[in-house]
Amino acid sequence: MKIMIITAASVAVIGLALGYWFYSSSKPLASTNVDYQDISVTQLNEMLKSKDFVLVDVHIPEQVHIPQTDKFIAYNEIDRLVEALPDKKQKIVFYCRSGSMSAYAAEKLSELGYQNLFNLAGGMNAWQAAGLPTIPIGSMNQN
Repeated sequence: MKIMIITAASVAVIGLALGYWFYSSSKPLASTNVDYQDISVTQLNEMLKSKDFVLVDVHIPEQVHIPQTDKFIAYNEIDRLVEALPDKKQKIVFYCRSGSMSAYAAEKLSELGYQNLFNLAGGMNAWQAAGLPTIPIGSMNQN
């Protein structure tokens, strides 16, 4: 009888531990206060037709850029991003090569109180896979 109780208790503990591990590992890495929206290449391409936002390439090293990109600022230079983008209500779209650096930049600015942030899901990889135009490396000022 003791063996059955110990076995049942062990299974319950292991089950809870595995459940907790699965739950915690499946949550996004971003904090729950992060407020930005992922957009697709199709959505960004449509948004560019009546551009009412700042488009920022945050990838390092420099890569080819999406036409109408306004700024090229490294994702990990948050101080420069804040300095270049002082209006916390301004609509801003970030992109990088794959979407991870731009998600990081959007997350960090969101944590600083920015409210109208977008991240290009899939980044330049998705943009180029869709056959959309780019502008060459070196065509942007780092500002």
